[in-house]
Amino acid sequence: MFSAVVALLLTGTQKPQAKPPTLDALVKKTLPRPEEEKWLKVPWRTHLMRARQEAVKAGKPIFLWIMVGNPQGCT
Repeated sequence: MFSAVVALLLTGTQKPQAKPPTLDALVKKTLPRPEEEKWLKVPWRTHLMRARQEAVKAGKPIFLWIMVGNPQGCT
């Protein structure tokens, strides 16, 4: 029985394995797509009072992102 299994494996009847992806393919798959980088075009402001004045003048709301503690979540 064991020799029949070994013979079957050695005859090449198994499906050929797929080629591993190239480094370029992995990099392309890992990097963000253009539609995932839209947030980079947002005109971020770091001074709250200036941002408030600008928002009032433009008639637009302010999105305020506040973080308290370690930015890595290690509090």
